[in-house]
Amino acid sequence: MRILITGGTGYVGSHIALHLVQQGHQVDVAARGPLRGATDAERQRAMENLGIRVFEADLSRPGDLRTRIDARPYEIIVHGVSS
Repeated sequence: MRILITGGTGYVGSHIALHLVQQGHQVDVAARGPLRGATDAERQRAMENLGIRVFEADLSRPGDLRTRIDARPYEIIVHGVSS
């Protein structure tokens, strides 16, 4: 399945993404902005090395996510954003 995870670079979202990709799913992850710090950078590298597409989209900006995803539909969206 093709799955999008919002907030997917956070602690919980990244673990969900890793689990799903290990189960054979195609996973894309939306992150609010560039990851900061060594732990975040390591997490992003690990995700990308497993084939997870990480892209920037800020859900607090109306329409931002829509402009950053491609035309192919997602079968599942996991909303993992919290503030």
